Amino acid sequence: MVYGDERDSFRIGSYRGIPVFLHWTWILGALIVLAVGSFDLLAAIGLVLGATLVIFVHELGHAAILRAYRGRVLAIAFFAWGGECRYVDEDLDPLQRSVVAWGGVLGQAALFAIAWMVVGTRKRFGVSFVDALVWAMLAMNVRMMVLNLLPVRPFDGRHALSLPLQVFRRYRARRTAEDTLKNVRRKGHLRLVGKDDAG
Repeated sequence: MVYGDERDSFRIGSYRGIPVFLHWTWILGALIVLAVGSFDLLAAIGLVLGATLVIFVHELGHAAILRAYRGRVLAIAFFAWGGECRYVDEDLDPLQRSVVAWGGVLGQAALFAIAWMVVGTRKRFGVSFVDALVWAMLAMNVRMMVLNLLPVRPFDGRHALSLPLQVFRRYRARRTAEDTLKNVRRKGHLRLVGKDDAG
């Protein structure tokens, strides 16, 4: 789903050939967080950077799986309410689309695991910037994973939760094709119908 286009965004660079954009709403959201958190500016900056890192890793998870499927990734964009990995949808079948939807949450889970290994069970570091950054990579990250798996637009759960159904459909189609081939082999011949036989 496209929330905006490049005309509403600022290109901040690229990652492995993928253009990365900041939508104007991300800038507004960051300014609001900084203004509200002005009582502790370092914590507010840590929160904004942490949330942005979580979103970036989420979108990179989508992009990595898309590229594995040889899909075309057009851009990654950040908005005040999240991010978006823009790609050519026609490149994917329904099963691949479900796997790509899981890519974002899997990227977040990897970030959570790395942060957990680095931080351990330590709750506070005594530096507000680091505490907010760690909170974003752990607690906020888990909340964002749960939110992303809601089965409604614009969240990934809409496609991700259909993965078992897509796997079953693929399995059933393969079994039907195999059974048909076995029946043909069992009869010992394959009768081809030509134009003369069609009538």
